[in-house]
Amino acid sequence: MSILKGRIIVNFGDSIFGNTQDETSVSAAIMDQTQATVYNLGFGGCRMGTHGPEWDAFCMYALADAIVAQDFAKQDQALVIGDGIIPAYFARTVSIMKTVDFQSVDMVTIAYGTNDYTAGVSLDNELDVFDVNTFMGALRYSLRRLMAAFPHLKILVLTPTYRFWTGEAGEFLEDSDTKMFNGLPLTAFVTAVKTVCCEFKTPYLDNYHDLGINRYNRARYFRENDGTHLNAAGNRKLGEKIASQLMCRF
Repeated sequence: MSILKGRIIVNFGDSIFGNTQDETSVSAAIMDQTQATVYNLGFGGCRMGTHGPEWDAFCMYALADAIVAQDFAKQDQALVIGDGIIPAYFARTVSIMKTVDFQSVDMVTIAYGTNDYTAGVSLDNELDVFDVNTFMGALRYSLRRLMAAFPHLKILVLTPTYRFWTGEAGEFLEDSDTKMFNGLPLTAFVTAVKTVCCEFKTPYLDNYHDLGINRYNRARYFRENDGTHLNAAGNRKLGEKIASQLMCRF
């Protein structure tokens, strides 16, 4: 029997979590391994920090605000503004989020970064370390909000996962080790997660370097012609890795 059986886990994240809602999802794999109740509160296309009128309400810093205040007006309004733009499942996920009692939640995972990376979001603002326009500032802001409101929560922050780009014939062109957006590789966001977690004395899981997915085995774990999103095998591998870490926290 799993030590997490009967516990409640919430997964926050972008499309790596949100875009797959069935039994092949990362959250489903975590539930299978832990026997916990797992809520998938992932929203595809979203970032750790600010992101335009249709998407902003579903980014991590805004979700932290909504959950702490138990005020989801911003999300409800964004569902109207973003109708036809944002994925249809967002409405269902918001309705689920409204029912979750975070005083009863045991563990939370936070997984963002790949959309911040491709958007060229700045890592940090030395003049305002809680600047939600930056990746690190938004992570700090979210952790501070959740920890202050729910001091019992065990939080595990997940780094972005490896990704790659291919040509028209499917040939490998470049990966996130070297491809730059605003002068930054994805590994800079991995390091940023570790830095903030060390500041907050909260654990992180390096899914970029330690998951075991790379350019050589990518076809086994990624969807066809998609260097960003994992397939069912990749989701299972990621979910099992996360579950093993969560089970170490009790």
